[in-house]
Amino acid sequence: MGAGCDAFINEVGAGLVATRLQEFWPARHAEVSLKHGGAQLLKHFVWMLSLLPDQPAGDELASRIPAMTWRRQDSPIGILKAAAAYLEPSTSPAARRARALLLQQIPAAGR
Repeated sequence: MGAGCDAFINEVGAGLVATRLQEFWPARHAEVSLKHGGAQLLKHFVWMLSLLPDQPAGDELASRIPAMTWRRQDSPIGILKAAAAYLEPSTSPAARRARALLLQQIPAAGR
């Protein structure tokens, strides 16, 4: 993400951005239907989490991803990789479990 995203978050406020992401984000265990553009958007939203000051809220959202069911032939590898990268520095046990699941899912998604 670039300076434009930082500027956007500074303009509207990190709290509002976090609230809107939480409203948009699919629930844990949701069946998610994404076309290419939707997968790109969700991947960018995952990257945006790293720009928000509330790490636990971001961890919770990114940790939902490995439990989602994707309504497409293959899992969206870009989203899985972005979520795994986001969760890497987290010390939360739930985030570490979610990252481990993502790392298991990534090789299968790349086939």
